[in-house]
Amino acid sequence: MRPGLARQIRNSHVGRRLGWALLAVSGCVGPFAGPAGRDEASPPPSAVGLSAARFQVTIFQVKAHPANAGDLTAAALSARAKTSAELQAALEAVGRVETLYQLDQDIRVRVEERIRVGSQAPVVVAVRESATAPAVSAVEYRDVGADFRVRVEPPGPDAPAPSRVGLRLTIDLTIVSDEVSTATAPAADAIRAVRLAWDEPADLLRPVVLSVVEAPPPEGADSVVAHVAWVVIAPPVGF
Repeated sequence: MRPGLARQIRNSHVGRRLGWALLAVSGCVGPFAGPAGRDEASPPPSAVGLSAARFQVTIFQVKAHPANAGDLTAAALSARAKTSAELQAALEAVGRVETLYQLDQDIRVRVEERIRVGSQAPVVVAVRESATAPAVSAVEYRDVGADFRVRVEPPGPDAPAPSRVGLRLTIDLTIVSDEVSTATAPAADAIRAVRLAWDEPADLLRPVVLSVVEAPPPEGADSVVAHVAWVVIAPPVGF
């Protein structure tokens, strides 16, 4: 990715429990978004002739009671996702929310763009205990972050839906767990990988909501964790 194009990048990493099983992966489109004051009844802008685009995405992590897992699917959230702030408010009504990443970046079209946002985080990989001395933790730094692969295909001049682009998107998250690794819990288990993906048409300025909901470990944690992405493909400034 060409340097200097990011308008806003914000990232943090948080740990969560190990041992999750995949519960639901979903994606859905939401109501049209756009600049303040835009008439929602007006047609979306045409993407014909688009030579670049703005890729806007916000990723949330949500911890909620298992009974509310159905409220964290993309279908349940899409109607309340005109903006990322509106989606965040909907998520906060379900559970505890943290914004992991927020990105607003220019991308080329008709090519796959890759964007990496990350850092290194300390991970406890072993704990040595002794009857005569305090426990000693061995710490290593591991890569965490978000890896975005996005490709936008503008419509042809005779397309029946000129605002609709082809969108292929993969978001791979690498997250540090807050579980302590010991001899019985290898260091590799301290890193959690989560994937959100979309490979369908999408309208300019119409949000796509992606969600992965994971179940609690079998020993009976009292919460589920979801990762939710709000994605918009917008025309570049001045298009």
